[in-house]
Amino acid sequence: MGNVVERAEKAIRAGCDLLLLCNEPEGVVQVLDNLNYQPTQAQKERHLSLMKRKYINWSDLEKNRNYLQASARFEQQMATKMARMEGSQLLMMKLNCQHFNQQQCRSCQWLEKGFI
Repeated sequence: MGNVVERAEKAIRAGCDLLLLCNEPEGVVQVLDNLNYQPTQAQKERHLSLMKRKYINWSDLEKNRNYLQASARFEQQMATKMARMEGSQLLMMKLNCQHFNQQQCRSCQWLEKGFI
């Protein structure tokens, strides 16, 4: 398959517009330093289309229809998954929870409310 740079070049030649280089910090440096890539005009336009065009604040996001639908689907999937867990698994999840911004995560809220 080749090294990380060769794999990145193969992905670009295959039509990828975005490379995900996860969990390999040395590989990221190698790709950035050694990738031989000159985008075509069409690729440049696709790259620009991937960039953020609009800022949305948190309160507006919470009112957004797409966000609400995605959030509801996620909560449903989590509730189903957590309903299948046993008590010890739930306890481990609660002990390992790293509450974001000192607010409880949904899983811990569900535990406390007795949903699971």
